[in-house]
Amino acid sequence: MQDTKELLKAIPYPLVLLTARRGDEINGMPLSWIGQVSSEPPLIQIAVKPIRYTHDMIRDTGRFALVFLSKNQKDLVPRFKTKGENRSLKFDGVKLSQSPSGCPVLDEAAGWLDCRVVSMNRPGDHTLFVAEITAGKFREREALTLTDFGKDYHYGIK
Repeated sequence: MQDTKELLKAIPYPLVLLTARRGDEINGMPLSWIGQVSSEPPLIQIAVKPIRYTHDMIRDTGRFALVFLSKNQKDLVPRFKTKGENRSLKFDGVKLSQSPSGCPVLDEAAGWLDCRVVSMNRPGDHTLFVAEITAGKFREREALTLTDFGKDYHYGIK
């Protein structure tokens, strides 16, 4: 399994913000397990642990946005890892807009995708959400990766 662990550590994962809105409530969290599933229709998959607050927001609304941070925005990541009652404080001081579904998106990010869940299942310890991309914005090519953040993510492979 050591070879498996080393190979999974070598995969270049993006480091994005997963954002959601439920009524007047907004939240965001860092996410690196994402991938394209289909080009027609445009589908993407994300894996989220059920213990994450954002998980239930997505399950309840069927909507989320993926915000692709620019390489120079890596200092924002720790604030989105915080937990607490007033989750909207994570967005303080950040220029925001809303995706068409109402999810918060960062104006200065490399880009974003607005997504509508088409299926979800739990094949392991994460829920796999498959979603259709309904809108997006692209600003630049230099999006942040987990490697840029100085991390790898092989999650529990022993």
